[in-house]
Amino acid sequence: MKYSLQYALPLILIIAVVFFYQRSATDAETILASVDTEELIAYLQDIGLTTDEVLESFEFTTEDLQAIEDEIYEDSFAGLDSAIIEL
Repeated sequence: MKYSLQYALPLILIIAVVFFYQRSATDAETILASVDTEELIAYLQDIGLTTDEVLESFEFTTEDLQAIEDEIYEDSFAGLDSAIIEL
């Protein structure tokens, strides 16, 4: 009994630490995704962080930049189709 507890307890602790670490690693992304964009912008402006400082801290791939560009053009021209049809 003594030896089984001696080996089982560290194994249980290791499993618990791995489970907690994996769970907390994904939670940061989930929390950030749940923050409204306008709130995030207001926070960054309040702490005095410039756009250049934010952009320097990230490495963007071509796919990331294309997704950003597509989202900007989609938002900018969303009502343009209906305005052209009315003309």
